[in-house]
Amino acid sequence: MPHREIPTMQYRDLGTTGLRVSVLSLGSGGPNRLGQKKYVPRPRIYDLIRLAIDMGINFFDTSSTYWESEAILGETLREIPRDRYLVATKFCPVSEGRVVSPKRVVESVERSLKRLHTDTIDLLQFHLVTLDIYQKVTESLMPILENLRREGKFRFLGITESTSRDRCHDMLGMALEDDVFDTIMLAYGPTNRSAEQKILDTAVKKGVGVISVASVRQILFQPDGRRNAIPGFITPGTNMFRTSRNNDEGNSETAPQDISDPAHAYKYTISHPAVSTVLTGTTNSEHLINNAFAVLG
Repeated sequence: MPHREIPTMQYRDLGTTGLRVSVLSLGSGGPNRLGQKKYVPRPRIYDLIRLAIDMGINFFDTSSTYWESEAILGETLREIPRDRYLVATKFCPVSEGRVVSPKRVVESVERSLKRLHTDTIDLLQFHLVTLDIYQKVTESLMPILENLRREGKFRFLGITESTSRDRCHDMLGMALEDDVFDTIMLAYGPTNRSAEQKILDTAVKKGVGVISVASVRQILFQPDGRRNAIPGFITPGTNMFRTSRNNDEGNSETAPQDISDPAHAYKYTISHPAVSTVLTGTTNSEHLINNAFAVLG
């Protein structure tokens, strides 16, 4: 474990679930997938997860589709008392353009439970749902999910958007109207602020927990031409940008920030009171600590 000061973790309510989650949480998807895409040695990832626990991170997000991420998390977390962490996973409701069968959902959940070495998933999420399939997916699969919840296979139900195909959060708008989900997962950060107008206030009013992803990725992985076109950027051709947010006191604006500094993105995201936790997908211990300082600072 790095010989560095570790910031004191803070916690927020995850909507009205009664769960308290760390404001920084560890994800296992994205460009890293717990080191699987970059061939990071498995023992190093186990150490990273243990470090997260030591830092007070208590929310871990994964998916049945993130290669071996569930198994990697499960192997490490099985050593940790169950009351020290919350685990969220996902299932894909569509395969080859069709809604999957209830049997396939059951198989996915059972496999996730086995890989995660747990009897109950704290948060089970529909994954990558788009507006065009939302109605069909929920109508077809909600009955089996309610059965699985009654059986104790999972505690709370969430839904995640496609960050690449639904930047305006249209699907989540419909999901919030239905009042059936305990949480939503969305892309939100200083260069993708549409959720402030469309989603976040509604989530608070309805008591739905908000899990933010891609706070940094939205900045770092865009070609220069697209970056300069994003509202909030100043001086085309530079890496400096300015962000603002309307609040109760009026409009607040940040000083210019360097696009290469992820700290600003994390700070901006968690500063919104609707956001319960911000996911980070790092595989580097120093980065994890730095991200915690950014969120908690």
